[in-house]
Amino acid sequence: MKINPGLPLLTPLSNQATKPEAGTESFSAMLKSQLQKVEQSQIKADALTQEMMTGGKVELHEVLIATEEARLMLELTMQVRNKVMEAYKEMMNMQL
Repeated sequence: MKINPGLPLLTPLSNQATKPEAGTESFSAMLKSQLQKVEQSQIKADALTQEMMTGGKVELHEVLIATEEARLMLELTMQVRNKVMEAYKEMMNMQL
């Protein structure tokens, strides 16, 4: 029975961090695109609210749905931010 050593199969973390897989986006790009989506949902909700208030052809349920969607997206963004900050604080408190 031949046993293969496991160490040659491992790649250094520095190599993994510099070579993203094809077709994947970086974390910062993904975060930026998601924040843009949150901003767009808020802009859409504001525009629908403004249109309804000025007597436009917008139904109340459309405004409520857009507003709730924007609120939920913002709430999720804040929760992600809180978790990231919590993880950062934990890493800063680690002893080497």
